[in-house]
Amino acid sequence: SFPTRRSSDLVGASAKFVSSATYPEPIEVDTTVAEISGKAFVLKHVIRRGDTVLVEGEEKRIFAIEDPANPKRIKAVAIPESLLAQWQ
Repeated sequence: SFPTRRSSDLVGASAKFVSSATYPEPIEVDTTVAEISGKAFVLKHVIRRGDTVLVEGEEKRIFAIEDPANPKRIKAVAIPESLLAQWQ
């Protein structure tokens, strides 16, 4: 049977705090798919207040399914073509 659990699990993250903001200042968050490699992808985040960069961040994720051999574990699999088409 086909595994039912599909997800994009976080396997790494980093952030560089450049400047501060105070509530309720408006901020903008830009997120891009920066890298795609088989079973993994990297999202880059930039948080700004106007033209001022506040935070630069990155997260690495894998596309995963429930491991058929052990449902308590996950198994990295190729990113579905439907998602890849949206990211191109």
